[in-house]
Amino acid sequence: MMMGEGSSSRMMMGEGSEPVDHARHPSGIVPTLQNIVSTVNLECKLDLKAIALQARNAEYNPKRFAAVIMRIRDPKTTALIFASGKMVCTGAKSEQSSKLAARKYARIIQKLGFPAKFKDFKIQNIVASCDVKFPIRLEGLAFSHGAFSSVSSPLSLYDSLNKLNSMFCGSVNFLLLII
Repeated sequence: MMMGEGSSSRMMMGEGSEPVDHARHPSGIVPTLQNIVSTVNLECKLDLKAIALQARNAEYNPKRFAAVIMRIRDPKTTALIFASGKMVCTGAKSEQSSKLAARKYARIIQKLGFPAKFKDFKIQNIVASCDVKFPIRLEGLAFSHGAFSSVSSPLSLYDSLNKLNSMFCGSVNFLLLII
């Protein structure tokens, strides 16, 4: 839908109902950030059992996974906190909110009595999505760009996840399908 008929630049509504500036994005396709993954070093050893017992919204099952899983509501994120003092923060929708969330987790750890610092913050991964407004033939794409891609059927992907998961945890909790 067109916006601002009298405006000098051509704007259209994007996927998230925000105006798309065609001067910056000639295709009209603007990715929407879905997940940011970041890491930070708290630079101290942590007692995970003590953290899980004292902190709210924290779980720790060392037989299943070697980290405390902690969640906060704003920004809505999840942190994996390891005994080494390394932390992974997932779920943020922007780089700024990922850093803010990581700082909040570090502050929680400090309030529990650990001498946590905030060193080497780094964005590790960004996941975005967009509607390209046409079907994508994955097999053809993989064939044309074989050096940069591979395609797995949902069943072989499920089998691979099952093998990886049985090595580390026990049961598969998710399945990713690209449709």
